[in-house]
Amino acid sequence: MRWPLAGVRPAVRFRAVPWACLGLGAASLTPVALGQEALRGAVQQDRAYESRQRTPIITPDDRMHIGPVNLFLAPTLSAEWNDNVNLSPDQPEPDFILRPQVNVGAFWPASEYVRLNLAAGVGYAWYVEGHHENRLLITPDSNLAVDLPVKDVVVTFYDQATYQDDLAANAALDATRDNANVQNTAGLRATWMPGDWVLQAGYAHFNYFSLTKGYEYLNRASEQFFGRAGYALAGETRAGLEASGSMSAYDQSWRSDFYSVSFGPFLEWSITEAVQVTARGGYVEYISEPNAYAPPPGNVNSYYFGIEASHQITEHLSQRLGGIRDVQVGTTSAYLEQLTVHYDLRWAFTDFAQLSAGVTYEHGQEPRNQFVEEYDRLGFSIGLSYQLTQRLSSTLAYRYARRDSNLPGQEYQQNSVTLSAAYRF
Repeated sequence: MRWPLAGVRPAVRFRAVPWACLGLGAASLTPVALGQEALRGAVQQDRAYESRQRTPIITPDDRMHIGPVNLFLAPTLSAEWNDNVNLSPDQPEPDFILRPQVNVGAFWPASEYVRLNLAAGVGYAWYVEGHHENRLLITPDSNLAVDLPVKDVVVTFYDQATYQDDLAANAALDATRDNANVQNTAGLRATWMPGDWVLQAGYAHFNYFSLTKGYEYLNRASEQFFGRAGYALAGETRAGLEASGSMSAYDQSWRSDFYSVSFGPFLEWSITEAVQVTARGGYVEYISEPNAYAPPPGNVNSYYFGIEASHQITEHLSQRLGGIRDVQVGTTSAYLEQLTVHYDLRWAFTDFAQLSAGVTYEHGQEPRNQFVEEYDRLGFSIGLSYQLTQRLSSTLAYRYARRDSNLPGQEYQQNSVTLSAAYRF
């Protein structure tokens, strides 16, 4: 995070490409934050605040608007060929998937400090060969952010809702079925900047809702807390300590509720104006509570780390390299531990076209009844986005994933090619 009100240097950006198409590009397998839910939420809000500071308020011009409210309407159509929609180790089923969708949104910059962004998509996934169930797609992606500065203190209120529906994007998920889900986080945080110090504290309420039959046991609510103290060493280089904690309760009583805590140092190092490095790490513990149906799965005493280096090579070319080792809430067990390494490259080779590519490697361990699964997954993706006209854009993307496991029936290999088009009114 570049600290609030500290004179953030505007980032060099590529030409804008509609967000409806970018989701099919190379970032689909790239991790965004650490697995401890409270710390992950704090890091995501760091990035959201930084994005708000760098994004100018758009004055309505020829775009759709009602008064000061900017409106967004973008019908999209994507066609995907997938050679293993069921992620089977030995009987892959290929299929074509058509996804017509309409994305709508409204952005209201109520003031310099209050911004409301509402967005959602409604569509349909049709599997031509019928190897998967056709289904309605409803994808909320909205956020409300209010940043209130009072002298050297900034208080932020926020609410963010997201939708996820990508089996291949989760290396630990059972290779059998999708897990569409909605996640919502509402909270507040305060940042105080006395001199060269930056002190932060925050609270958030998190809800997880599965929309897929058979995964309702993952539904839960969490109370999340975090605190951070950092000191400016030189320029935009800062170091300090951060801690997080959460209390999580599942809807279904047979699941063991749990607590988690983590703490450790962090560093944000601006090596040059074009090279930025962020690093954090420390201790993490998961504590499971007993219930009347089964003994608790046991406590986890482990460690986490995350390091990421970004390099703006030229005005139009950038790269990013990072690694994360964390503890996550398991999908088939109480928890899992995973190491992820990723590299991403983005090149805006013309004013109207952008090429994105990424490589990801994941290694994880997850206890499953009497066994402990160890899995490795390698992923590669590449995407080309092109602005055909002022309002019409298209994306062509390819993605490959291979998963190996020490348990039978949990390995797979998958190739997919997606062509999409979006029109923005």
